[in-house]
Amino acid sequence: MGAVKLLGIEGGGTTWTARATSIDVDAGDSMSATTVSRVTTDVPRECVTEVFNTTTPTETLGAIRAWIEVNARDADAIGVATFGPVELNPAKEKYGYITTTPKPGWEDVDVLGALFGPRGEEEGGEPWVGKARLKTPNDVPLAFDTDVNAPAALEHRALRRELQNVHRAGGESCCYVTVGTGVGVGVVANGRPVHGMLHPEAGHMHVRMMDDETFPGTCPFHGNCVEGMCGSNALAKRRGVKPADLVTLPDDDEIWDQCAHYLAGLCANLILTLAPERIVLGGGVMQRECLFSKIRAKTRELLNGYLSVEQITDDDHLRHFIVPPAWGYETGINSALFLAENALKREVA
Repeated sequence: MGAVKLLGIEGGGTTWTARATSIDVDAGDSMSATTVSRVTTDVPRECVTEVFNTTTPTETLGAIRAWIEVNARDADAIGVATFGPVELNPAKEKYGYITTTPKPGWEDVDVLGALFGPRGEEEGGEPWVGKARLKTPNDVPLAFDTDVNAPAALEHRALRRELQNVHRAGGESCCYVTVGTGVGVGVVANGRPVHGMLHPEAGHMHVRMMDDETFPGTCPFHGNCVEGMCGSNALAKRRGVKPADLVTLPDDDEIWDQCAHYLAGLCANLILTLAPERIVLGGGVMQRECLFSKIRAKTRELLNGYLSVEQITDDDHLRHFIVPPAWGYETGINSALFLAENALKREVA
């Protein structure tokens, strides 16, 4: 197969990112093979990248499509990972859509159609819907998933590699949590991302409220779910600042203890329901590094000695159980490229 060009697109509530890069498959290169520091902003390989503000679907997706025409129309495979909820079942006509999202103006948006669908002069023949979207109209392999399932798959590879390096078995499961404008959870079980009735939406679960809680939450669907209590918009509203100003708050501001309480409740519920071998916490809010120690301690407190496993009882193991992303701030877009790589392998298998 030799060198191949991959296109990854990551869709977030604040920005979208498009990146084109190449890997040499015959030489054993892979998007899962190059990790960087868990706190780095470095890009580990040559690539072309553009970031787009999330405004309206027409404006944002139109700008990305124009960028692709210039920078990646020769891509050999494509991966798209976006915020949701999304339709992930290729048997459904709306495969490739964002569906009932809390993001205003983005409900029922045909992401794949806007980015890769045939235009007026190209239309004709069979409709490009459902399973037909496993490839573009130009026959390029295409993969689509959530912006948390894709990172979960990439982080799962990092976990397996770490265990193999110390000659330990396991590495079949992990959860990836993004905490930004919203809160999303991706799950890998038995080595595969979970796709069921829909996909995991654990960021909208309810957890135990703080004893003195008075904040009603901001989620338009559920009020005080996890996202409604500790997404960046919720934190900003609670604190009376703009989301962009959260970075100016000191580490000892009470908002971070409040945030840690709800994220720890999420972690405890994931542990009790899924028993993952690792929980990865990423996204813009988690760039506040003091949150990790707070969340680990609170998770242990909430479990209250119920689970006698070293990942919870031992401090060092707990630090390696609830962790930042292995690819640092590059995890999201690299996971979209990993989707593209897997789409290509699917076609040649």
